[in-house]
Amino acid sequence: MGQFAATNLINTMIAVEDGKKATDAELVPCPKFEPTMSLAIGEQAIGMRSGIRYGKDVKQRAFGRGLGIDGKKD
Repeated sequence: MGQFAATNLINTMIAVEDGKKATDAELVPCPKFEPTMSLAIGEQAIGMRSGIRYGKDVKQRAFGRGLGIDGKKD
């Protein structure tokens, strides 16, 4: 969703810079998709994608190495 929001923000800024109204910007529609969410606390995580699951394996699938802040290499 963030990609579509960013694209629409840029398209709006370009329209305004070109002297058009912000409402005249050509916006990109966001396709429908299944809602998902993951939350990590400590070594465990809970995830919602076609049901609720939790555990260390959920954390690994959702977050991997935690953006590398743990100092470990793959």
